[in-house]
Amino acid sequence: MRRTTKEGGKAQSHVVGEVRKTNLCGSLILGILILAGMPGAIVHAKDFNDWLDEGDYLLSIDWDYDGAIQAYSHAIELDPSSIMAGMAYIGRARAYDHKNESDMAIQDYDRALAIAPRDIEAFYGRGQARVHKGEYALAIQDFSQALAIEPRGTNASNERGRARSHLGQLDLAIQDFNYTLGLDPKNTCALWSRGLAYFAKNECDRAIQDFSQALAIDTDYVEAYHGRGLAYCLQGKFDPAIHDYDRVLRLNPNDTDAFLNRGFAHDSKWEYDLAIQDYTQVLKLNPNYTRAYTSRGFAYDAKHEYDRAIQDYTEALKLDPDYADAYFKRGMADRSKGDNDLAIQDYTQALRLDPSNSCAYNNRGLIYCDKGEYDLAIQDYTQALKLDSSFTPDFYFRAKAHELAGHIAEAIADYEHFTAVAIPAESGFVAAAKKRVEALKSQ
Repeated sequence: MRRTTKEGGKAQSHVVGEVRKTNLCGSLILGILILAGMPGAIVHAKDFNDWLDEGDYLLSIDWDYDGAIQAYSHAIELDPSSIMAGMAYIGRARAYDHKNESDMAIQDYDRALAIAPRDIEAFYGRGQARVHKGEYALAIQDFSQALAIEPRGTNASNERGRARSHLGQLDLAIQDFNYTLGLDPKNTCALWSRGLAYFAKNECDRAIQDFSQALAIDTDYVEAYHGRGLAYCLQGKFDPAIHDYDRVLRLNPNDTDAFLNRGFAHDSKWEYDLAIQDYTQVLKLNPNYTRAYTSRGFAYDAKHEYDRAIQDYTEALKLDPDYADAYFKRGMADRSKGDNDLAIQDYTQALRLDPSNSCAYNNRGLIYCDKGEYDLAIQDYTQALKLDSSFTPDFYFRAKAHELAGHIAEAIADYEHFTAVAIPAESGFVAAAKKRVEALKSQ
């Protein structure tokens, strides 16, 4: 449903005076009364279009969503079921969606579609509201309906692709973005969205190509710099990643994610002081950013400043007591300080919150082995290998624990298995394992 609003978009009240006198003097007196707002002037009540225009103005110009909802509601009360009412339902739905009241928005889009079952804007808007609720499958249905009515609707095809990306339907999403770009080759949102889909597929070269193409069209496209920076980081190309985050921060000096990700890039280059500066800036902008505390703590840990690292991990846990990664990293710092009992406590908490953390099992197993608690160490190594058998040193560590516990047959089996699956970088461990097998078999 489309219509032309009044000039300026803002509704105007109409002041009408009925001129009963025919002489000039009477007309002038009545005109003065009208201008002064005194008795003698008849003020007409707002009609449907007045309320509709006011709602449009408040929604689009003033961003007064509550006021817009009231105005559209007045319009609906005057004419709840005509074709024109559908416009008011759609306007009110948009206002509700801006307020994150997606259920109310969907109800109004439903009402609009009951009046006009082929209204593209209602299908598209309802699809967006469903995306905001995380109802991606239903959103895809709505965007598909909009496309069936208007196949050249680039917004609907692009939004359907993004909804499919949320469901992990990356190939279908890319098809939608390709369709959008076929209609509009310079659609930067579609290029960015397709880049994210390629990034999710670990096709970083293609992702970088899309982000770069979007930036060639719009050199200030912050989201594209973010996406390309992440893709560069995943490829281990940290210098161009840092360059992209520098550009983001020139455009938006308060972008916490840019500081955080640039800090990660510096971290990966072992530039820990620069990383700490970036993480500290994040926390100045947002003192409740838990990931910035754990990231800075990890950088302090790398500098062997374990007390400062532990302090940051503890701050993160104050903000989020169920933050498994903070327990895990604090456990590593505890271990580095020689506080093995505290480390075990932290690894145990990390595993309570995230039982899939194979590294926590591995690290706790190492401590149990050092403490002479070999059966507990064996249990942890076994669980770590169940979760990730590709970390072959755990076969060696478990073999050592079996040997120290007097489980000779199990120790030989693990040492031999380790020598069979170890990678070249583990050649030192392989040589040690072969010696232990020879020694144990000669007993």
